[in-house]
Amino acid sequence: MYHTCYLHEKVILVNVMYAIMAESLAKMYRGGVWGIRNVSFNAKTGSITVLLGPNGAGKTTTVSILSTLLKPTKGRASVLGYDIVRDTWKVRERIALCSQDIADDVNWSPLEAVKGYLIARGWSIRDATREARRWLEELELWDIRNRPVARLSGGQRKRVAVAMVLASNADVIFLDEPTSGLDVEGKYRVWKALRAVIKDGATILLTTHDMKVAEIALLTGCRAVDAYYIATTKARQRRPHAVRLRREHTTEDS
Repeated sequence: MYHTCYLHEKVILVNVMYAIMAESLAKMYRGGVWGIRNVSFNAKTGSITVLLGPNGAGKTTTVSILSTLLKPTKGRASVLGYDIVRDTWKVRERIALCSQDIADDVNWSPLEAVKGYLIARGWSIRDATREARRWLEELELWDIRNRPVARLSGGQRKRVAVAMVLASNADVIFLDEPTSGLDVEGKYRVWKALRAVIKDGATILLTTHDMKVAEIALLTGCRAVDAYYIATTKARQRRPHAVRLRREHTTEDS
């Protein structure tokens, strides 16, 4: 199903079923090294899509392309109907990215980090404070909200980074290995928060090298998760195949 949008007299057909559409994406780095080749998948609006693959398979490269940090060598993709190359700034206005490498200012507290991120995105101080509290509480970080990030554990810092992007209210959220390095309890807290974001109508694209991450998604109540496996280029990468994981609907979901 498509909706027609008019932007500065330019007609854009928006596929309301898929928030992200990627077709034959490829990226070649210097020296002729392929980061990814022939990556194709669609991410349904209002759902979690998981990109599975071993380290070095190109998951981060794929996310970097879709979030407009890298330009693809070949192929095409759209986010919310906007072409990632032609409509870069329109895409950036609607997305949030949590990268694999934590880049929090170690002198800030968790509360300052989330508030500062939202204010930088144009939020008022009042609204930023409200949303920061909501998501720090959701990720069980409120009790340490004023502790300097430098004094937090690695898992706590990871959850602060996740809280920053979840609080943004972005339509599409990219999470690159958001549960890497977290203990079981920390992973559960993150997935509980992701479930809340999906209920608010957002779309999440998440990368992981662990199939159990998709299983946790089912256990935390997500009705459907699409998992796409990305093989390494050394293994003569084929078109990624989709693994559809679905939890049976129960009366608790109603």
